[in-house]
Amino acid sequence: MKRFFKFLGAIATAATLLVSCNDDEIEQILAQVAFDKASYEIAAEGGELSVKVLVTVDWTAAIAAATSLDIIDGITLPVESGKGSSEPIEIVVKFAANEGFDRTVKLSISGGGVSGSCTITQKGSAVREMEQITVAEFLEKPEDASIYYKLRGVITSISNATYSNFNLKDIDGDATIYIYGLGYESDPANQKVELLTKEGIQEGDIITIASTRGSYNGTPEGMNSYYISHEKSATPMIKLDKETYEASASGEEFVLNVTSNIVTWTLSADVDWLTFEPATGNESTAVKVTVSAGEGGTGTITLSADGLDPVTCVVTRADLTVLTIEEFLAKPDDDNKAYQIGGIITSIVMDKDDATKPNKYGNFYIKDHTGEAYIYGLLPEKGGAAGQDVLTEKGLKVGDFVSLAAPKSSYKEAPQAKNAWLLAAYPAKTLSEFLALEDDATKSVFYTVSGKVSSIVMDKDDATKPNKYGNIYIKDADGVELYIYGVLDWEGQRANFESLGVKEGDVITGYAYKSSYKEAPQAVNLQPVLIESAEPVKTWDYTPSEAYLAEDNVWKPIFDGNFEKYFYYFCDGADWNGTDTETTTVPFLTKKESTYEVFIEKATTQEWQNQFFVFPNEGHFVPFVAANTYKVKVTFGSDKDTRGFIKLSQYVDGTAKHEGACIQEVGAFTLEALTPKTIEFTPITGVDCANINFIMDFGQAPAGTTIYIKDITVIEVVPGTGIPDYDPITGFEL
Repeated sequence: MKRFFKFLGAIATAATLLVSCNDDEIEQILAQVAFDKASYEIAAEGGELSVKVLVTVDWTAAIAAATSLDIIDGITLPVESGKGSSEPIEIVVKFAANEGFDRTVKLSISGGGVSGSCTITQKGSAVREMEQITVAEFLEKPEDASIYYKLRGVITSISNATYSNFNLKDIDGDATIYIYGLGYESDPANQKVELLTKEGIQEGDIITIASTRGSYNGTPEGMNSYYISHEKSATPMIKLDKETYEASASGEEFVLNVTSNIVTWTLSADVDWLTFEPATGNESTAVKVTVSAGEGGTGTITLSADGLDPVTCVVTRADLTVLTIEEFLAKPDDDNKAYQIGGIITSIVMDKDDATKPNKYGNFYIKDHTGEAYIYGLLPEKGGAAGQDVLTEKGLKVGDFVSLAAPKSSYKEAPQAKNAWLLAAYPAKTLSEFLALEDDATKSVFYTVSGKVSSIVMDKDDATKPNKYGNIYIKDADGVELYIYGVLDWEGQRANFESLGVKEGDVITGYAYKSSYKEAPQAVNLQPVLIESAEPVKTWDYTPSEAYLAEDNVWKPIFDGNFEKYFYYFCDGADWNGTDTETTTVPFLTKKESTYEVFIEKATTQEWQNQFFVFPNEGHFVPFVAANTYKVKVTFGSDKDTRGFIKLSQYVDGTAKHEGACIQEVGAFTLEALTPKTIEFTPITGVDCANINFIMDFGQAPAGTTIYIKDITVIEVVPGTGIPDYDPITGFEL
């Protein structure tokens, strides 16, 4: 027959099997010890208590005090051993009357390699007073989470106001213990209640608590503590929670906590760019300090009170205003005003004579989460000579994060940073390379990493939202995974991960230092620079515009009839490729609706390394007449962020490219992924030519880029034809 015993307690298995037989069956039972309850109680009067237990092996029983405070005199076991059984047995424990404090005994049963235990508590007629001891005596006590001691001492420092972590010192001695959290007696385990703040307790006050003796990494601590009472200090004192503070040049506010006792205090500063609210008071206060905008400088905040030594906080204001790239590009041009910007190097202009090394002047692009900037020249230091090949000397490469100081300038109305100098650089590492790094004990050596977010650690109290610190895993294309222990927000603040809107599948790029936890490598406090969304990318809209479809657009018949010819060439590193003469077929070109779709297989690094010409074929020329006006516009797009260039030239015979005199150059422009950009030429007049030639360049486009050239529109306006000043179909101002 089968039996099922519903018991609590320790259950263990062993190789030995007990065998009992009857006429019909052999029953095999695993070796085990199982109590029907984990704990029992008996009254102060004492008597016999029967404990029911299933023990299938030969056994011995023993009793012992549950804690060092339990006195178990008068508690006995009449039977201390027995044979195993397939049925529950009862073990009797005898208790004498207890005139002392409540006491607990531990009953243990073992045998055959297995064991189990339960506890029995006997009420007492006496009331136990918690033992009050000094901090010095507490330090000598053994660790025991079940025994509380009463401690009274002076709070010398508070390290965490939320959980009320503080250092407690003996009133008449130097012994100090760290109290790891403080709650109320009704719920000591709940210490996230800001108890010290709620009770108005501060450094210097005398507090009485109940605490158990524990430790952390071998260092004694008071744990599971709860509040009993406190006395305000009778000693005047003042204190600031910061000795130094670093402020940005753009101005900011920060909180400076003033702790005081029995005094009226005053705050002052030796510079006019520091102000306070409030500037005086007679109790502990959180003061709002305002740092005015301005570059450079050090100011000292002084807290003073009659009869006490002053205390200070030194505020250092940065020499440069820190801007995002978007903010930087919006600044007015000024060669004498530098700003601090940072970003990931996305491309480098290579040497025109050796495409394997950077241009010696240091021309490159950087990108942050707000935009991309062209860096026109990198100097060895502020005011240094140009052309010093700083990129090569510093070993900078695509993917590295750089922090730069640079003035804002423009070239042909395109904003740029000119003659920048390097402030810091954090080299890019693959995830495999990062994992192999030594741990950084200084927490100050940063590397750039990038990967797709493979999972996000969710909030322990609300599994529908991410952990506020941003603990995530990222994975690269090789399948290597890295744990990120904390992602900062754009401003570098912790515990604000949700503001970034990061989702699984997003690609995040930033810099962090290498550490380990329990020998597992991790990146700590990643400062994000780029977050690329995992949302499905937009698709290109091939639908022709009304302007393109207008009857007077002379380019539409060229496109529809395939009456174009092309010329192209590109450099994919050190080799030039392309056509030696005009062609009607381009292997990387497709046409759809009104769009020329150009696929760029390999990356290029400089302007004019990816040229594309299109012009009407013989028999279908588009001539310009000097007396007439021509309205020309083209819409561009790309599936990746890149840049382009366009100009319109006269067509001439006798050359491979048919490039004649320039009619009009629009110049370079930027393209945001799958965002159409319409380039409109200034109305053209006074030009006589037999045909036209659109000359475009997409040098510096990333590998695998698709360029869209859509809705080429050429409208001829003949004087005296009655055409209005504005064409509602084409959208041109006439």
